[in-house]
Amino acid sequence: MAKKVKKEFQNAVQLDPSNIQARLDLMEYCVSAPWIVGGSKDEARAQIEAIEKLDPIKGHLARGKYYLVEKKPDQAEREYREVLAAKPKRIEAYFDVAEFYVGQNKALELQTTIDAAAQIAPNDPRLAYYRGVQRVLSGTDQAHGEEYLKGYLESTPDRSDWPSHALTRNWFGRLYQAEGKRTEAAEQYRTALQLDPTLKDTKARLEQLEKKSK
Repeated sequence: MAKKVKKEFQNAVQLDPSNIQARLDLMEYCVSAPWIVGGSKDEARAQIEAIEKLDPIKGHLARGKYYLVEKKPDQAEREYREVLAAKPKRIEAYFDVAEFYVGQNKALELQTTIDAAAQIAPNDPRLAYYRGVQRVLSGTDQAHGEEYLKGYLESTPDRSDWPSHALTRNWFGRLYQAEGKRTEAAEQYRTALQLDPTLKDTKARLEQLEKKSK
């Protein structure tokens, strides 16, 4: 089945060589999959080079994802900094960079990215999510962090291409946990897992809380 998946990605690229998303999907498969089912770092790098020719900014984003899978966060960060330096006109690029900094727990760099994104589309509702997350990571201004997260939940649909409501609930849980509100934190973690049972970090945090309460 895995080989069939790769074949479909390859077919998509062959049908439309200018389809960056198809090339990105193929790249991610090639760098993540074991070689026995078609994984190939050489093929992944070839797709990145093709993406770079079509769109340099998306090329940096693709290379950043490649380095993350390769567990080379410093090299990934250099790519994401190149994205910010290019000052892209589409806010999605900034959110890709923001996700990297969230994953690296870098609150200061996340704030810089949010500020840059706000210059492009100051009314984008996703900014509230990242502002809330930034407050949780930094451990500062948590009252506003709660307001931002609540505003995001109340003003947005649960879209597959936006930060999920399950993840938002996870950040509520982390915020309450940091404030020592264990009961409220556990409730948020449980709600997050009801919405998305695959959230491993949320499950681990809930289990940790439940052990401490026994």
